[in-house]
Amino acid sequence: MFDLKEFPTSLQKFYHDNNDLRPHLEPQPNKDSQWIYQQSDIPWLKLNIDTPHEEMYREAKSWIDEMVPQNYKELFDNPVLDGEFPNQKGWNTICVHGIGPKHFDRGYMYGYGHEDEVPYIWTEVADQCPITKEYLQSLPYEKLYRARFTMLAPGGYAAPHIGRKKAASHSRKINVALNHPKGFHFHLEGQGPIPWEPGRAHLIAADDFYHAVFNQSDEVRIHLITMGKPDFKRLEPLIQESYYSDDPFGYKNWEA
Repeated sequence: MFDLKEFPTSLQKFYHDNNDLRPHLEPQPNKDSQWIYQQSDIPWLKLNIDTPHEEMYREAKSWIDEMVPQNYKELFDNPVLDGEFPNQKGWNTICVHGIGPKHFDRGYMYGYGHEDEVPYIWTEVADQCPITKEYLQSLPYEKLYRARFTMLAPGGYAAPHIGRKKAASHSRKINVALNHPKGFHFHLEGQGPIPWEPGRAHLIAADDFYHAVFNQSDEVRIHLITMGKPDFKRLEPLIQESYYSDDPFGYKNWEA
């Protein structure tokens, strides 16, 4: 295990400022999935989606050596860092669906306009990851934009950052934990730690809150992160079930 003091001071402070916080939700009555997705201020929702996470983890792990660093210059240009670099360590990715396997950013960073206009495709990674591809095809998207494996090495981190300035309002990502080593942390500013467990999916408003991740464990952590145009008809039961439940954020029976 890595000691917290081995991580950047900005990340240590972010952890201490947010670790004991928990989000609060007072559900608005009779709201559909589109309102909850686009207009509510929820930081995340637990989604009850069956996930073959062990098989997907094995597929993802076979691509670790091909993953590239997530060096988002604009992403880390923020006052939370207070000029402290490096901004990440061991935080790498590869696309299953995207412009190409190593084009992990939004389309406008590569000269395209609206996300619907970007020529996203199944990459060669998908050809070798059939279970992951099938899972992605089952998600409630009208159109899938990007889907990528993202790893965090032991002792790795991504310093506090927020989503793209050009992102759509309340843009949300389905983030799936393919594994969850004890000692991995994912915190949102003013909200607290997201309660992960292997196979769990969360719908996260990562473009609305500063957030940071770090891995104190001795095991690589791998998630599957997806973005797309929601299919609200298919998303309806998933969002409704979570939003109006007694455990919308997934803390019940969770061990930090």
